Amino acid sequence: MGREINKTKANGAAWRLTQDYCLDTPGPTPVEDIAMDHGVLCLEANLTGCLARLVRKGNRGVIRTKASIREAGRKRFAIAHELDHWFLHANESQVFICTAEQMRDYKGSPTEVEANIFASELLLPTFLFGPLADKAAPSLESIRHTRRHLARWSKPQRRPVSLWFQPGRAEVRPQPLGCVGIVTPWNYPIYLAIGPLTAAFAAGNRALVKMSEFTPSTATVL
Repeated sequence: MGREINKTKANGAAWRLTQDYCLDTPGPTPVEDIAMDHGVLCLEANLTGCLARLVRKGNRGVIRTKASIREAGRKRFAIAHELDHWFLHANESQVFICTAEQMRDYKGSPTEVEANIFASELLLPTFLFGPLADKAAPSLESIRHTRRHLARWSKPQRRPVSLWFQPGRAEVRPQPLGCVGIVTPWNYPIYLAIGPLTAAFAAGNRALVKMSEFTPSTATVL
């Protein structure tokens, strides 16, 4: 029988790094600098079958991330995921090859789940982003409201027909419009981004969100 997932250990290791490197304001976590400071070189490579790979030899190591990863946040998560293996799982293996599925895994392999917990806490520290998330309650409520009523909203709606068009029938059928542009102001960036985005997705549209230049940290998270 496999060992249990140690969430406390993963969260604690990430928290210690935030304290060691004075990460006291929301923003992109310098995972590559942290890795370099601990003897781990971060490189991009043409990987096949995985998103990231850690190879360790003694107190030196190399993290390679897939060169085709375009999103900066996704790349940071992949590096942070491998850093957990570096700090917490040295006794289990010297080589870790991690796929996209493993980086979404919060129920399977203890080592991969712990790496995801570590990466999440390192990139979005609870003590920094917890208070910000509390302000997102109205956005979450709008998502719940949409889920409860979406089926009814999507149904065709009958409309009356004048005497001249009898015995015809008329109805309104909701249809997606295509791509919806959402411009978010600075004062309520989460609420005024998630709310319209929820409505756009519920209607079957794609969406392009323009965050305010005065809320760069929130834009990075979203």
